[in-house]
Amino acid sequence: MAHRAQRLSRQRAAGLWLAATLAVLTCLITADILLQREELGLRWLVVAILWGSAIVFAHLWLRPAWRFAPTSLEVAQCVERSQPRYQQKLVTALQLSELEPNDMRFGSPAFREAALQAWSQKYEVPAWQTYANRQPWWQMLCLLGGVITCLAALVCWIPSETSLALLRISTPWASHPWPRADALELVSPPRIVAIGSNVQLEIIDHRGPLPQRVDLQVREIGNTQSAGQEVLETVIAGEVAVANLNSMSKGVEVRAVGGEDDSMAWHRIDVVEAPRLTSPVFDVTPPAYSLRPPIEIVGHRIQVLAGSQVHFRGEFSEKIAAVEVQPLSSLAELQQESTRAAASWHAVLTSDQRTLQLSDPQGKPLPLNRTLRWRLRVTTANGLEVELPENWGIEVTADQVPEIVFPGSGFNLLAVDATLPIKALATDDLGLVKVQLQLQSSEATEPITTTLLDRPSLADQAPLLNLEIETQVSLADVFAAHPGEQISVWLEATDTFGQVTKSPAELFEIRSSAELLSTIQQQQERLVEQTQHLVDAQRTNQSQVSKTASRIEATSKVRQSDREVLSSILQLQQTLSQQLSGASNSILETMTQMQQRLTQNRLDDAPLARDLQHLSSTLQSIAAESMQQATNSTLQAHEAAQRTVDKSQEEARETGQLAAHAAAAQLDTLGKLQQLLDRLTRDKALQQLQSELARILNQQTMTRDATDSLHVDGLTEANTELADRRLNLSNDQQALARQIDELLRRGSMIAQSANSVSASQLERFQRATELLLQSQVSQQMREAAQHIHQERFTSALDAQHTVIRSLQEALRMLGSNVSTSATENLAGRAQDLREMSQDLANLASRELQLADALQQSPAGTPAKDLAQQQADITATTSQRQQAAADLGDAATQENLSRVLDQQRDAEQSASEGAMEEAAAAARNAAQQLQQTAELIEQRALGLDHEARQQQFFQLATTLQSLVELQRPIASQLEEYQPHYNPEPVLPTPDELVQLTAAQEVVRLRVHEVRRETAELPTFDWTLEQAERDMARAVAAAQRNRIQPEAWEAARLALGKLNLAAEALSEHADSQSAETTPSDAASDDAGQNDSPRLVPPLASLRLLRALQQDINAQTAEQDRNSDKLSRIKRLSELSSQQRALGMQLTLLLEQLTTPAQE
Repeated sequence: MAHRAQRLSRQRAAGLWLAATLAVLTCLITADILLQREELGLRWLVVAILWGSAIVFAHLWLRPAWRFAPTSLEVAQCVERSQPRYQQKLVTALQLSELEPNDMRFGSPAFREAALQAWSQKYEVPAWQTYANRQPWWQMLCLLGGVITCLAALVCWIPSETSLALLRISTPWASHPWPRADALELVSPPRIVAIGSNVQLEIIDHRGPLPQRVDLQVREIGNTQSAGQEVLETVIAGEVAVANLNSMSKGVEVRAVGGEDDSMAWHRIDVVEAPRLTSPVFDVTPPAYSLRPPIEIVGHRIQVLAGSQVHFRGEFSEKIAAVEVQPLSSLAELQQESTRAAASWHAVLTSDQRTLQLSDPQGKPLPLNRTLRWRLRVTTANGLEVELPENWGIEVTADQVPEIVFPGSGFNLLAVDATLPIKALATDDLGLVKVQLQLQSSEATEPITTTLLDRPSLADQAPLLNLEIETQVSLADVFAAHPGEQISVWLEATDTFGQVTKSPAELFEIRSSAELLSTIQQQQERLVEQTQHLVDAQRTNQSQVSKTASRIEATSKVRQSDREVLSSILQLQQTLSQQLSGASNSILETMTQMQQRLTQNRLDDAPLARDLQHLSSTLQSIAAESMQQATNSTLQAHEAAQRTVDKSQEEARETGQLAAHAAAAQLDTLGKLQQLLDRLTRDKALQQLQSELARILNQQTMTRDATDSLHVDGLTEANTELADRRLNLSNDQQALARQIDELLRRGSMIAQSANSVSASQLERFQRATELLLQSQVSQQMREAAQHIHQERFTSALDAQHTVIRSLQEALRMLGSNVSTSATENLAGRAQDLREMSQDLANLASRELQLADALQQSPAGTPAKDLAQQQADITATTSQRQQAAADLGDAATQENLSRVLDQQRDAEQSASEGAMEEAAAAARNAAQQLQQTAELIEQRALGLDHEARQQQFFQLATTLQSLVELQRPIASQLEEYQPHYNPEPVLPTPDELVQLTAAQEVVRLRVHEVRRETAELPTFDWTLEQAERDMARAVAAAQRNRIQPEAWEAARLALGKLNLAAEALSEHADSQSAETTPSDAASDDAGQNDSPRLVPPLASLRLLRALQQDINAQTAEQDRNSDKLSRIKRLSELSSQQRALGMQLTLLLEQLTTPAQE
């Protein structure tokens, strides 16, 4: 039983050891299959893990099992533990059986034998199978079976991978790599190369397309450290990756790595000293068409014409055994074809084993029609094969066709007798033999040919590779052209090979001289735009340098910002100089091109040509003198500013003087440029002045707003912080004054010389000029600048308001639609219509008088004087029609068109002597003119009504905004009153200053609004009272008399503003259902000849509201216990009551007295 127990234990231990070892082996196989790593250390580590696991498992199970040897007594004790019925008698019997015969401790041997027999008769001998514990043994079998099953499943699932993994584990020293998706290979890599060779290695992938990236690893021979490796990225071309090793000087080992393939074996390339080919010579025989002699060319790479015959020869530095030509393929060829092109070369070594000749297989020069590149592979005398490093090549080029550069003229209109300039360049790589000029008319079938070059024989002449063509062709000498005909012009060039090149044809159109002049004159628009841009930029630059000069002179200091400003001014001035007379796209270049076109078309004597000649000389004078002086003075000021930044006052004053000199020079340039612009825009000179006047108005408005802002900020900020702003504003205002003076001066000059300006335009311009002179606009601008400099902002704002109104009125007289509001726009349009109506009425009267004269004239006799009078009236009517077209008045334009038809009929009839027909046509024209005048007058009345309504609504909106501005001021002052706050707190000085400034701003706004209520006595008086109350509030607040003077005055002003706004708003609501403007215009025309801004009903409503307010205040004073205060307030109310009565009297007089126009 003990032997069987030992055997069972060993079987179980062996099974456990085998199962655990196989489990570890299965895990290692699975890991190797999944990871597929090729590191040699990892493979040995796997073997170590397997053997280590086996040893550990043997120590854990096999060693204890083989040492397990149970005794008989231990077996008996084990049986008694499992069979309690033995009650230790089996152990006793076993001990009795093992006693020696002479041992008498437990009786004699016979007695012991009898006892043992009695025990055996009572108890059976135990069987081993009964007491053996086989459960661990069966567990071992199950575990072993499971591991073997897993291993078998792995083998059945991936047998090849499993077998390779077992092979890799069993033989870690052998190279058994895992198969990869990529299998890179070097294609025929060299093993020996010469020193200095450039080796090109090609790499392919046997298992599909190349990876996205393939690298070439390079290391020195014998260096196995990865740190010494160099990695070169290859260039992939189709299915081949190319890498280059340049100028090799020592042996290396290379291999390709990319994708999943990183196990390529290293390939060794040795570098040796190779024979050198000296004195290489190419014997080239050019093709016959090139007309060139045979030549010898020394070099490695040459270029020949297609069809040339080439023979190559050279001598090696030492004897060689054999030589072979190795064709080369470039990367471009690899991208086009998979195999490299082969060259038809035959290498021959002479008997001295040193001289090499390359030719065709018959020994003749090789005719070439494609490019060849090759290397030489030689076998030295000792049998070493080496590829020489030099690359040889012959590039074959086809004969290039001639090239013709024939730039277009840019102006494709020609006169009948024009001179056509031809400028071109013809080139050829071999030589030109013929150049012809072709001219073809649209009405001809064959072109007219003019030969410019003809070289039939080139035997004794050098080839002509370039030909500059510069000639002129007179159209009158070539063929008789007429207006409307089209002419095509091109050049043809022929080379020695007979190849012909035709330049792109340029198409010209024949026009009459009048049409050409009109077209060239239209091109002046571009010149005007360029000049206008130049004038605007020069004006801005002059303003900037003037401001900078004033600032430097005022502060006696050059700051860094001044230097930067002068730098930008200099850059802009230099740019303006280039735009004026630069090399390309300048004004001078454009003017020169226009002169050339006039000369080309024989229009030198035209007035336009003379004008352009005068303008060109003027422009050259400006560019050479004024513009150059302005640029130089600006440069001097900039250089001085760079030297004197943050320096002494004396140096700063000098810089300021230089800046002032630059400003004066730029101002002189600006004046001359403006005169040039006036000369260019003679027909539109007045429109140009009108645009400039509108620009000055816009700048004056912005200056007024900036002055207002400076005034408000001056109440809260320190004076030193606003000095720069005040100085800049003063300079801006002075600049506007100078611009107004210059505009008036130019206007007087244009008015004297503007022959093409209509009489109506000239009359309106003279009226606007007279208004500006009478208003002394420039003087008022200078006064405003002086007020700003002296910090008298209220006076400055008053002067600026006057200037703005004068400028607006001048623009309205000029017929401009530039206005500060829709009201003024409507009023201006109405005035224009009224003037047109009056002109047409006068024309109707003249036409009617002419009709009477025609009626009284004898029939059958042509009346030239009457016909001339009719022609004058017709011309005037045509001008009025054009004026209507300019205003966009289609209806008036159509009516005047019918009038013109009648007037032309009258003129023709009068010329033919048909007086009755002429008189009838003239009467019809007069009647239509009168009807048109009446229609325009009605439209003017309608626009007047719309203007009144628009101004009314604008005034209502303005008053409401003033109420919203005044309300928070009164509310804030009320917070300081005792009845509002039991413990009132006086405002801080800062709060008081802010309140005063806010109240002053509202007062100024009210003062400005009163300019719009001059024709409304009631509303103007109300706003005047509100303005006085606001002034009293400001004065009281400045004296810190908040309780109750300031609050009381602000409250009263708010009340008056609110009453005026409510009166206008109430009337606006009632006006929403009134008649249309045309009906209202008819009522006004029939009932009241003087249009009123606001109907009297609104004034009556305001008077009623004011009376109610006085009544309420009077009743309030009855409850005032302060007698002195009550008497003072009642006295003020009494004065207001008397003034209110006077306003009511004036309103009644206005209602009862007819207004005169």
